[in-house]
Amino acid sequence: MSKEITYTDVEKIQLKLKEQSRQMLADRKYDLFITLTFKRDTTEEAASADITRFIKLMNTACFGRRSKKSIVVAPVIERHWSDSAHVHILMQDPRKRTATRSTIDLKQTIRESWNRVSSRTGDVYMSSGGTEQWFKTIHDQDGLSYYLTKQIRPDSKIVHDYNNYTSDRRGQTANLAY
Repeated sequence: MSKEITYTDVEKIQLKLKEQSRQMLADRKYDLFITLTFKRDTTEEAASADITRFIKLMNTACFGRRSKKSIVVAPVIERHWSDSAHVHILMQDPRKRTATRSTIDLKQTIRESWNRVSSRTGDVYMSSGGTEQWFKTIHDQDGLSYYLTKQIRPDSKIVHDYNNYTSDRRGQTANLAY
């Protein structure tokens, strides 16, 4: 005799949110998984504004001020158990899309750009204990999408920063269907 599994309305919403988020993350191929931190607690709105500034700085560093190209990112703002925010960013490697700046040190460029964003942003090396753990190549994007959506609940402290999902052209949205 098999038991039928039934879900509450809240559980159904949670499952739908997780599935939509996973699908959105799977819709594009990303190369890098980057974790950026803050020196002190910050709101999701302030974190989102910092991500916007970071993207602008990275666009200039990777493609130049006059280029219409944009880095392609999917940012997720997450609160740690201590309630401090950090940002996970899935990024396509911008060096693959430029001939003139294909040899830039991307780790150093990300670090310098993030440090320039605001007084809230924390140094990625310091926050990762002086290791390279903040900057990883993606080998299993599907598994990573499960990691990034593991804690999604209706009362979740994870925020997909949809306003900062970027396409490969500046000024264009990522054309999300969610």
